[in-house]
Amino acid sequence: MFMSVFHNWLLEIACENYFVYIKRLSANDTGATGGHQVGLYIPSGIVEKLFP
Repeated sequence: MFMSVFHNWLLEIACENYFVYIKRLSANDTGATGGHQVGLYIPSGIVEKLFP
């Protein structure tokens, strides 16, 4: 039930004026691995589309 409501909401807001980026957080994103990365990793191709 929830997924269909969520799916319908995504379809409503996704249009030519908006980008929707959904990311499952990895252990590295959250700092659980103790690695050097700080914050979320977003691929450069996505960043270029969101922030031209």
